[in-house]
This record gives sequence, structure tokens and C-alpha cells, in this order.
Amino acid sequence: MTHPRRAEPARRLAEVTGADLVVDPDPDGPPSALRTAAVAWSRCPEGTTHHMVLQDDVWPSTQLWPAVERALARDPERILALYQNLASWNGARARVAVLAGYSWLVPTLQDYFPTLAVVMPCAAAHLFAKHAEAFDPVRERDDDQVLARFLSQGGYRTAMSIPAMVEHQELPSLSGYDHVGIRRSVCFQGETALPEQDRVLDALPAWPMFVARQSMLKAPSRLGRERWQVMTRSAHLRLVGLTWQQVRDAAGDAVSTVDLVERRSKSRRFLNETWLAGHTLGWTLARIGAESVVRDGLRDDAVKTYLEAGLCYQGPVDLWQRNFPFLLDFTWGAIEHGLRAG
Repeated sequence: MTHPRRAEPARRLAEVTGADLVVDPDPDGPPSALRTAAVAWSRCPEGTTHHMVLQDDVWPSTQLWPAVERALARDPERILALYQNLASWNGARARVAVLAGYSWLVPTLQDYFPTLAVVMPCAAAHLFAKHAEAFDPVRERDDDQVLARFLSQGGYRTAMSIPAMVEHQELPSLSGYDHVGIRRSVCFQGETALPEQDRVLDALPAWPMFVARQSMLKAPSRLGRERWQVMTRSAHLRLVGLTWQQVRDAAGDAVSTVDLVERRSKSRRFLNETWLAGHTLGWTLARIGAESVVRDGLRDDAVKTYLEAGLCYQGPVDLWQRNFPFLLDFTWGAIEHGLRAG
């Protein structure tokens, strides 16, 4: 699905994947991904069982088709998301999954459902197309929130690939989202071979997030509500078995080691939050049964994007870039600490 302003990247993507192009039916109107999605999801060719829709600002892994075929052979009724943003709640959950050795995750529908690359059985695709057509495309422009509600209300079973089978390209947003920060995946499969067997992670006890220089942890509400909530800092520390002084002490040596690129107090706050975020990630891994984590290229990418999400925007990432080898080792140390504590 594409817009005339993105004709060239859409053409390149279509050539690589063999996909047909579906163009926004009202290209002169206000931008609306939902308007184009309604058309795209109605286009299942006769005789096919499943339909994939790719947005025009992605690039596929060489493992895209083998991964999808294997997943559909295992469970043809699941709706598959092939991407997750590094700073989303589903991205936070996916990071735990990939570090623990899983290749698929059951996403939460309390977050938006990432629509950059999705596979549906044709029957569900046609129902969603009809559902999307009923919305005013000016009032409801984003297809990801609409799809999340559709899947939740219909009780559809879903799975999300981790690593991502497509990567978001750095193109200007047609929907006005250039201000929201980095929009890459948690980690990208690229040309890395698939594991011999797929493992699917169904649930996590908590979701560790690092975004905008703040370590957060989301857990089930203790008030009996269905929705999860972000814990207060004091509750977060208690749950993962830390005091703030322990965080400061653990991060303190790094201040004298790292090449500070921001004022000392700001750098120290960032390193404090980074260590807490790493420990919390390790604690979560321990809670799902991981005793250790093998550090490899894909897992290093997942930890790197944890740091990028923590810095949130490309400018600070570029500023800290020369420190990233140190920051990766520093965060891995905190993850190992959390694993032992969990």
C-alpha cells in the first residue's frame, strides 16, 4: 500500500517482493493510512488462502517468505505482525522474547497492532477491509489502532515475529509522525538464517521499557482491572529487588569511564536509568525461566535499540554514538545482574 509521493520506494519494494501496488484512492485528500488499508486488504486474489499487506516504507529480510510459510504451516489461523517498534510496549515485550531465544511472541492488543507488514487469512482480511471502510478516513486516519480493536473484538489469535522480518526505512512520515522519535525495529532479521525451530512466547509477568531516558516497568493492575499499568518508581525498585542507592552505586563508576558528551549531571542520570533498565530487563528474563543469555549479533542489536529507545531521538543517539561499545557492555552487565537477582 502506497501513496504517489512514495512511488519510487514502493516500486522497489514491489520488485523485491513480487507484490502488487495499491495506491491511496484519494491521494489529494488528507493523509489516511486507513483509507488505503481498506482497499489493500480487500485485494486477496481468487484461490489464495492468506494475504500480506506491506507498507511502502519497509524493507524485507531475505528470510521473510520462509519465516511466514513456516509460521502459517504451524498455525494457519493466526494473524501475523512482522515488525515491532523499538520504543513500543510490544517492542519492549519482543526484546525480552528475542533475548530469551524465542522467534514469535503473542502481542498485547493493549498496544497498537503494528501494520507495516501483516499477514491475515483471506476471510479475516476481507472482514477487516469492510470494517475499515466504515470509518471516516479523516477522523480515523491510522490503521494500526483500528486493527488492534478489530482483532480484540473478534477474538483473533495473533503472533509477532521477533526479530522483525521487515525494517522501517527512514522516509518522511506521510501521517505526521516524524516528531515521535526513532521508528526502527527492536532488531531486524536481515540475512541472518532462521533458527532450526520456532519458539512462541505466550505471556510475560511484566514489560520492561526504556524510553525518553526513563526506565519503566508495566505490570498487571493490583486493583483487579484487566489493563496493565506503569509502576511507580518505588514499586518498580521493590519488585526488582533494588534501592535507588544501589542503582547510583552500580552506575557511578561508569561516569568516570565513559567519554561524557553531555553535562556531567545529565550523563549520570542517563547512566543511572540505563543500569536500572538493564537490570529490569535481566530480572524479567529470569522470571520467564532464562538462566543465562547468549550474546550474539541479533541480541546485541536488541540491546542497542534499548539504548536508542532510551535516548529516544536520533540527535542524542548520534551524540552518544562513540560511547555505544561501552554502553552495550555496561547494559549487558546490568542484564546479567538482573538475571542473578531474579
